[in-house]
Amino acid sequence: MNQETIELLKVLADKFGTTTEHLWSVLINQAFLSGLSNSAFLAVILIPSVWWIRYASREIRKEREHESYYSATSAETLRFIRILLILACVIAACILLHDIMTAFVNPEYWALREILKCK
Repeated sequence: MNQETIELLKVLADKFGTTTEHLWSVLINQAFLSGLSNSAFLAVILIPSVWWIRYASREIRKEREHESYYSATSAETLRFIRILLILACVIAACILLHDIMTAFVNPEYWALREILKCK
């Protein structure tokens, strides 16, 4: 860490009334909790989305097999919603995956990044 970062850590430790070593260890522990909460949030997004995508696909397939009359508008709507959900899941995964991996693999970098956000 450079001197400016160490000074910022000292200022934060003084504001919280603790030592820099204790603050650093708290930030390292917080990295794991942040990774867990981001993982849970990602699961909350992905699990219902995957379920809905499978449900929509099954409904489209059923309608095509059992009906002689095929409603293109309902299939198109389901297909559009399915594409939107897939895009939303990919975007959410891309945004959250970096933070999740950083928090679990390199908690010191995560802590340093959080300190630098306080500037």
